[in-house]
Amino acid sequence: MTLGKIRTIGCLEVAIAACIWGSNGVIVNLIPLSSYVIAFFRVFFGTIGVSIGILIYKRMELIKVEYSLKKLISLGILLCLGWGLLFEAMKHLPIAEAVLLNYMAPIFVTILALIFFKEKIGKRIVISLVLSMIGIILIVFSKNGFEGVNIFGTIIGLSAGLAYAIFILLSKDALRSLSNYTLVLYSNFFATIILAPSLITERLSLTWNNWLMLLILGVVNTAFAVSLFFRGLKKIKAQEAAILCYLEPVSAAFFGFLFLGQILTPIVAMGGVLVILGGYIIISQQEKETRSKI
Repeated sequence: MTLGKIRTIGCLEVAIAACIWGSNGVIVNLIPLSSYVIAFFRVFFGTIGVSIGILIYKRMELIKVEYSLKKLISLGILLCLGWGLLFEAMKHLPIAEAVLLNYMAPIFVTILALIFFKEKIGKRIVISLVLSMIGIILIVFSKNGFEGVNIFGTIIGLSAGLAYAIFILLSKDALRSLSNYTLVLYSNFFATIILAPSLITERLSLTWNNWLMLLILGVVNTAFAVSLFFRGLKKIKAQEAAILCYLEPVSAAFFGFLFLGQILTPIVAMGGVLVILGGYIIISQQEKETRSKI
């Protein structure tokens, strides 16, 4: 197989994974459970799905861990926060808006790196931050100015992006010692344990369709889509994969319109473009810095 075909397959795998993730919001809105209970079933079924994949492909070495248990538990906690907050935001905001707010994660990663790692502030970073902030303002205040702002949903959506940003930073350290699949397995496993108490106060009076959607959320949207994403990531550049991941908010808007009748206004779309552009500038800068170090 030629390099061109391998790259094409890689791009398709990442793009399909991103489009699958865009359907999360529809499932969350159709299941009559609290956000953290839905997050529990996502990581629970996701853990089972990844484990079955490891057994099928006889990759038992992926289960072995030579890494700090405390750090793995911390990743599990951040995964709980990230999914729970994002799902809660999806219940208070149109799906596309919640996903776009969550896509502030690359910006938050940069800000945290500036604060804790004392990285220098370049022109690209300043431009990226300005564009992203303008984009967020357009998204948040698109409905009748201050009167139409869902403050709670906005704060929750941005908090989800912050939790995911911290998860990314800690994951970079973990991936020096672990494979991608091992990281996914154990972060989901510990997230399952941490979220389990959320079932105590929840009445699980669900229909078969609800259970099927939870299974899809865990097995297809988590175990399968994440595995597909990592397979594609091996075939293409990290920057290309990051750009293709921006298909998620696009597909989220499509699924929200198709199944829930949610309409993305031109102002929100413009704000989303600015957020995505800001994230792209950060990602492209990181890619250049990586190349310069090789």
